[in-house]
Parts: sequence; structure tokens; C-alpha cells
Amino acid sequence: MQQEQILETLRYFLRMPLEATPVLAHFVALPNAQFHDFGGEERFVYIPATRENAVLLVAHADTVETTDYPTELLEDNDIIRNADPEQILGADDRAGCAMVSILGKMLGHGMLITDGEENGQVGARALVAQCEAIADELQSQYQFMVEFDRRESRNFKCYDVGTDAFRAYLSTKTGYRDDGRIAYTDICTLARDICGVNLATGFYNEHSTDEYLSKSDWFETLELAIKWLGEDDLPRFQR
Repeated sequence: MQQEQILETLRYFLRMPLEATPVLAHFVALPNAQFHDFGGEERFVYIPATRENAVLLVAHADTVETTDYPTELLEDNDIIRNADPEQILGADDRAGCAMVSILGKMLGHGMLITDGEENGQVGARALVAQCEAIADELQSQYQFMVEFDRRESRNFKCYDVGTDAFRAYLSTKTGYRDDGRIAYTDICTLARDICGVNLATGFYNEHSTDEYLSKSDWFETLELAIKWLGEDDLPRFQR
């Protein structure tokens, strides 16, 4: 994909209404998608990997606001904002969903898009509690998990689902700084037996009307992930 095509994919996700259904529908339409809906935000889309030696790519479809109309974008060189000054952009986590869509199709890794992350990992918890076979498959079939749901640039977090060896591997592969263990996100629920990491995707001031996304920061992580996760022999990291 050319850079402008990639940027259009990012815009496509950022323009979606600020509610989870349109994002989930995009992934449901992909080949081999498995959609599980237990009501409310207890839902997710899982698309198994099509390659050997795969990792699981994770993002969440929900935002902290809900609208039923498309988002108009305001672009100023490197920066994307919501054209409505009274609304959030929703790059947390539409930026991550765009990245998972691109990487999953390009590299053949598994994809998991959840709902309800902002309200306590609702979709991820439903997966673990009500889809035991899938929960087990995530541990046995993947080398590790990579979530794309971090603010700002050049940082990663493993929370309590990363070993010292995995953190060292990430530092070597990414050159990003380790932002520690505080807070919580979907991989903290999902990564039972294998390690997981959450990577920065270039959004700033999330959950506020001052939110914006840096296209160059987003592209930096995407290009890093293409090179790194495109390797044939990705190691397995168990907890």
C-alpha cells in the first residue's frame, strides 16, 4: 500500500461515528471473521491468523463518547482533529483499529477487536468468561499479543503481562521507552499465558475536546510494526 492509501484507511476509521457498531461491522465483513455478541458491550470480532508464527493484534472499537453521525475531520499539516470543537476525535482507539486492519491484512496475523474497553474491558472479559475455546486458542496459537491503544509516541506498556525477557526484546526491536506497569487495558484480561504489549499510536489529549492525532507519529509505529511483525521467525513469550 502507498502512504496516501494508508492515510485514507486511517481517515476512514476516524470519520466513523463515535460508537462501536460501524467499526465492528468493518471487521465482521472480513474473511473468516467470528462475531460474538452477548448483549450491550459484551461483544468482539476475532479473525484467526492466516500465517504460521503469528501474533494477535488487538484494538477496541468503542470511544468515551457516542455519536450516530460521521465525524468531520480537520487536518492541519501533520495534525488531525475533530472539526467540531465540542467533540473528541476518537483516535483512542480508532487509530489502533486502523493499524490492526492494515497489519492484519498485510501480514496475516490474528486480529481481535473488542467493545467496551473504556468501561472496564467489557468485551475482553466476555471473551474470557463465555468463549473458553477462543480464550484458549489465543494462548496456544499466538507468540504474543500486540495492542495498539497507547497515547503519544515512541512508548510501550506491558502492565503485568510482560516478563523481563519480553520487555528487553521490545526495547531492542522498537527502540521505544517502557512506560511502566500502571493502568489497565484489554491485554491485561486477554494475555493469560502469553505476554502482551501496548504500543503508542500517536494520539494526544485523549478523552477530551483537545484530542488530536499526529500522522507522523502514527506512521512511525505502523512502519515499525510492518518491519518487526513481518519477520518470519517471531519468538514465543510465555508468562
